[in-house]
Amino acid sequence: MLYFHTFGDWSVSCWRDPFSSENFCSLSAPPPAINTTGRRGLISLAEEKDGLVIWAFPGGEPGDQVSLRVDDNSDHLAQLDINGRVNWRGAEALDILDEFISGDTMHLNSFPIGGTSSPVEIFSLETFLDALSIYQAKLLTYSVNLPHDN
Repeated sequence: MLYFHTFGDWSVSCWRDPFSSENFCSLSAPPPAINTTGRRGLISLAEEKDGLVIWAFPGGEPGDQVSLRVDDNSDHLAQLDINGRVNWRGAEALDILDEFISGDTMHLNSFPIGGTSSPVEIFSLETFLDALSIYQAKLLTYSVNLPHDN
C-alpha cells in the first residue's frame, strides 16, 4: 500500500501492482473501518485506460437493477454483471462526478428481478471534495498511468 487515508465516508487508496509494477489509486466509500463485515455496498472511482469509471458493488444477483442517486437528481441505472458489479463510464460517469461534487448525499440500491429492493446504502458527500482533491494529487504523486498519458 503506497497511501491510504479516510475522509468521512470516503477513502483514498494507492497501491503498486506486484505483477506489472504499475501504480493505481481509487476513491471509495465506505472506508474499510466502516465496512468491517463486507456486507455493505461499495462504490469506487478510478481512472482507467478509457477515462473515469465509477464502479459499484451493491450486493445482489446478476441482472438485478441498480440505482445510484445524488440528492434529488435523476437515478443513474445499470444492471449487475455476472461478478455482482455495475459501472458507469464516459459522459455519465462525469455527470455523476459533478453531482458528487455539488451534492450532499448519495444513495445506492439494487432491485432484484421480481423481488424487493435491498437496503439503501447512504453515503455522505460532505467530505467528498477533500477526498477527490487528495485522490487527484496522489494520481500525480504516484505517476498513475492516466488515459491522456497514452
